Amino acid sequence: MHHALEEIPGLPLAPEQITPAWLEGALRQRHPGVRVTALARGESLWGTATKVRLVADYAEARAGLPRALCVKGGFSAHRRLMAYIYQIEARFYGELAPQTGLRVPR
Repeated sequence: MHHALEEIPGLPLAPEQITPAWLEGALRQRHPGVRVTALARGESLWGTATKVRLVADYAEARAGLPRALCVKGGFSAHRRLMAYIYQIEARFYGELAPQTGLRVPR
């Protein structure tokens, strides 16, 4: 199903929109009950897809959840042109990569 990135509810379209609440929602897909209590944004590496470095604090120690994270997204004006590439990459990591045995980011 093809969506313009602006049509996906809650998807951050700027680094400033990466909030503790957004990260909590994203992490809860695999870690139900996680609670992000603080989030610090570090540097952003702008490109075809922008990478934003983060440091998260959690309500309690969460096994397997790192404090240092990287969020990759379409935060530039060219995101509309790149939306299909972002979708293909997300599907690779979400659907195909777990079956390959390759070492890839979670």
